[in-house]
Amino acid sequence: MTTSAPGSASTTPHRSFKSAIAKVRVTPVSFGISFATLIILTLLVVHFTHYQQLVEANRLTWWLIVIAAAAGYLQYLGYAISLTGATDKRMSFPRTFELEVAESTTTMLTPESMGNIAMTMPFLEKQGLAGPEAAAATGLSSMGTTLVAAVVLPVAAIFAVSSLNVAALKKDVPTGQWEILAGILAVAVIVTLLVKIPKLRSIVASWLKKGADYARTVAEHPAKGALIGLGELVTIFGNVAVLTLLVLGVSQHIHLAAFTVIVLLAGTASNIVPVPGGLGAPEAILIAGLSSVGVGHSESLVIALSYRLFTYWLPTIPGALCFYDLHRRDLV
Repeated sequence: MTTSAPGSASTTPHRSFKSAIAKVRVTPVSFGISFATLIILTLLVVHFTHYQQLVEANRLTWWLIVIAAAAGYLQYLGYAISLTGATDKRMSFPRTFELEVAESTTTMLTPESMGNIAMTMPFLEKQGLAGPEAAAATGLSSMGTTLVAAVVLPVAAIFAVSSLNVAALKKDVPTGQWEILAGILAVAVIVTLLVKIPKLRSIVASWLKKGADYARTVAEHPAKGALIGLGELVTIFGNVAVLTLLVLGVSQHIHLAAFTVIVLLAGTASNIVPVPGGLGAPEAILIAGLSSVGVGHSESLVIALSYRLFTYWLPTIPGALCFYDLHRRDLV
């Protein structure tokens, strides 16, 4: 049965994405330049954050770093599960997983997941879905994962309250750095509001309408909702696993509920701040959140940098390779 999506009758966004992706010409030369650029950007991040010195100073266990880096790819496994669950057609799961890893590059290069949608739509069409069906599947997957995260966050927050240590937070984060963290968050909030407020009412109305339509779809096809929810839970588990492994490498302050809240808030900041990756806001949330559960400031800094490195920066390198392979197979 074909899944109907709210607003799928309007093909304007679909056409604009299709037109944008059609202009992309990937050649060995352009790919080589892009791939080298990603490597250079990642190395610059490592260099200018003094990451190696921080790791050595905090004696972060190297084998835990390797496991944490591998665990970072569980988020893409979760994304792939959710996307396949939102479609009616049987898709190649390895290729879908490859797509999600490839989208780590567009996540870094484009704000608010626009580049990801521009890749997902043609991929689904190449799997045999019509334009409206592809739009429906993309929207259902996105809405479903958002709703699951919205349920998990307050539940985890209830259990995390007992872990908070405000005194330790004030002690471990120097006043000057508190000002920096507050400044980053304030700028992120102000910029976001300036961008969003003019169209906030229409966005909320559209979101509610889509949510109601997607809820009906899930009610009619509960297996879809279950698979989409499972995918989001795998994604959350992967991100929490990365953070937990990194904390284990330098500290014994393990609070899984609090870590769940921290990674969800950091992920939300990354998505809503209108710059690629929400740069600055997730790092500030990670540092403040870890300090609030008793992790020292120096340790929080290296953990936050490591977390963002393994979940945001490093995946772009294999992501570029995945994108090239999908383009070579004519799947995007």
